[in-house]
Amino acid sequence: MTHPFLRAATASPAGDGRFAVTFTQDWTQGRGVYGGLVTAVVLNAVRQVVDPRRRLRAVSLSFCAPARPGPATVTTRLVREGALVSTVGAEIEGDGGVIASALVTCAAPRPLPDDVRATATVWRVTMPEATAPTDVEPLPVDMPLMPVFTRHLEWRYGLGDPPGTAGTSRVGIWLRFREPGVTIVDEAVAVALLDALPPALLSTLPAMRPAASVEWHVQFFAGLPRPLAADEDLLVTAETVVAEDGYAEELDQLWTRDGVLLAQAHQTIALL
Repeated sequence: MTHPFLRAATASPAGDGRFAVTFTQDWTQGRGVYGGLVTAVVLNAVRQVVDPRRRLRAVSLSFCAPARPGPATVTTRLVREGALVSTVGAEIEGDGGVIASALVTCAAPRPLPDDVRATATVWRVTMPEATAPTDVEPLPVDMPLMPVFTRHLEWRYGLGDPPGTAGTSRVGIWLRFREPGVTIVDEAVAVALLDALPPALLSTLPAMRPAASVEWHVQFFAGLPRPLAADEDLLVTAETVVAEDGYAEELDQLWTRDGVLLAQAHQTIALL
């Protein structure tokens, strides 16, 4: 039986670069489906129109309106295809018009001359210290104020404070899917996990406030895709970088337990 996330993120071909999807109530957050699933649908559609030898490298996506439960259409357009890089535009439309607009970059590895390869340095970031998932109890499934879609995930706080507790602006949560069946972490799974956390800014406030993603840019690294064990937790960290005029800029990162950075995102969040 297909895993609920894999089923929800599937974009079925409808001809002429168009794909069909049906959003369901169990993946909602507030007024619509949460942005991680919307982005996963876009990536799964784009993957079907690009040479598979060109890896998904980055996506920039603007959230234009809530994704209401029900049928929606993804329309893709090849903006340009170069020798190594393909750029694809995509829009999701639902009953109320355009839900999201995206630009996706796919690229093949670049061959490097021997002298460059020998001297090139890979700058590696270090995963922040967090309590191990085996030392933290998972949050209750029916915890008050949690969005509906979070019932598909098991949560363990490893770093920082919950929303509305006047705490720190950096949080880290160990995540895994409750239902078995997701055995690979690909780019679609990565964006679903990256966008699962509440905005880090909410942890600095003395009370809960509604918030919504306006725009985000995600980059994928060489660790994807990778196998995912049934009992494996991945750490998602979120940190508020700047907050002003009712908006917050946030850095989100997805880590393996042994400290490999799989993907990261910069997100613009509106306080409502």
